Amino acid sequence: MIRIKACTDPDVGALNAIEQDADARFAAIGMGFVVDCPPASRETLSDAAASGRLVVARDDNGDETRQVGFVFVEVIDGRCHVEQISVHPDAAGQGVGTLLLEWAEDWGRTRGFAEASMRTYADVPWNAPWYLRRGWRVLPDADLGPGLLALIADERSHGLDAAPRVVLVKPL
Repeated sequence: MIRIKACTDPDVGALNAIEQDADARFAAIGMGFVVDCPPASRETLSDAAASGRLVVARDDNGDETRQVGFVFVEVIDGRCHVEQISVHPDAAGQGVGTLLLEWAEDWGRTRGFAEASMRTYADVPWNAPWYLRRGWRVLPDADLGPGLLALIADERSHGLDAAPRVVLVKPL
């Protein structure tokens, strides 16, 4: 059974491995530049955990519990911004991503945000197409605020724009 739990500091150490394993899926479709980008720092993840903006998905299977995914959110341009969702490939297709996304949307909704945002790959099946089926829509470039523009510039500096990316938004 998959359970969403608050991330504790001891949990943080396992998250980079989940991210790297999840990113390996990109390499398999010719997007190795995603794997080459450094993972989120321990400090970034610890800060997000301490402020309640990071949760982990745990697979409670009998006597064994293991982390299979995580999501963390930020606030950018007055929106709840889904900074990252990573699901271990062994748990793909089991609803983990949906549970994590629902948590992020609920986090924003309960804090009074009218909208959520994220940045994702336009043509990767488990990225923009997956989110679009869940009620997200593409935000036109003309509507990008300074925070999202800074995020896009940072992604470019890491080479993450080697494939088309979009900003998605969803009313909360």
